[in-house]
Amino acid sequence: MTAMRGPMLRRPHIPWFAAALVVFGCGGEAEQSAGSETNDDGTSAAPSGGKLDSTVPDRDDLDKLDTLGWDGYAPIAEASGLAVRRGVDLDEILVIGDHDRVLAVAPFFETPDPGWLSFVRHDVAWLFPEGEGTAAQWEAVTVDAAGNVFVLEEQPGAVYVLSPALDARLHTIHLEVPGGGGWRDDLAEDWADEPNSRGEGLVLGETGHLLVLKEKKPSLLVEFGPPWDEPVGYRASARPFGEATDFPLPEGQESTYVPLAVWEFKSKVRELMPDMSELAVGPEGSLYIVSGEARVLARIEGDLGVHDDAKISIDLAWKIPKRAVNPEGLVSIRPFEFLVASDQADGDNLFYLSAEP
Repeated sequence: MTAMRGPMLRRPHIPWFAAALVVFGCGGEAEQSAGSETNDDGTSAAPSGGKLDSTVPDRDDLDKLDTLGWDGYAPIAEASGLAVRRGVDLDEILVIGDHDRVLAVAPFFETPDPGWLSFVRHDVAWLFPEGEGTAAQWEAVTVDAAGNVFVLEEQPGAVYVLSPALDARLHTIHLEVPGGGGWRDDLAEDWADEPNSRGEGLVLGETGHLLVLKEKKPSLLVEFGPPWDEPVGYRASARPFGEATDFPLPEGQESTYVPLAVWEFKSKVRELMPDMSELAVGPEGSLYIVSGEARVLARIEGDLGVHDDAKISIDLAWKIPKRAVNPEGLVSIRPFEFLVASDQADGDNLFYLSAEP
């Protein structure tokens, strides 16, 4: 794949609760700061007047996330996506899978210990008569500030907006990748050639845009929006405390979004995480990614800017315990505490994990 426009504004972004944290899960090497240089392959070059402050580590150098509470089970076949919906009196965990058009919802008050969560299944297949008899292909779920539920379909590619009560389909955003020269043609070719390696993660962006994580071949972050819009990138400061964002729905029942910008990952990140299965917003507004194949969870370094061609790096990463066989769902509950859903046929599929700051 030829080089795409992959802008990344790599100014330092260190949240208040991690001001002293400069290594990957306390187990990695130091990387370069503003005074050092980076080779094309993402490795650190000799510093030029600045100190080294982090570099993408080898997988064997990562610390492992610890368990909080009991593991649990969500009654969803092939769990593929997680979301937290904040409420006035209580919060809710939402789980989806890519086999059936069902959402499992469980309330929690303080700590979402998977062993104590009581899920209710909501079969919403009746909202999708056109998909009767086919697999859901649902890979990610998130919510907006109004409590509406956004579900990402991998193929042919759409985002479905459901009402807070899950009793109505409010809108459908079709994701189309038509090409159009340069990186758009490269993306269109990859999108068509690898229909099972499309959207795996979803974050609601600013001004009604969508940030979609492409799984692999290659892994990318893609900003989708109306064809006439300009890209806006992603700013962690626009999501204080990881709060849900307002999302203005387009008029009518359906709309079409197209790629507005693409961000590539550094080669060292791709080596550490050969596939990417989920995208989530942390309490400090930063973006987190998880690899199902490598069982690695990582934090993206800095913001996604639209006027810089630097590739995406990470500044924190941890191993996920082996009993989470294929982690595909991720939410960040509070600083350095995560809920992970695993797409596995047997045993528990929800894990509450923490990292030592």
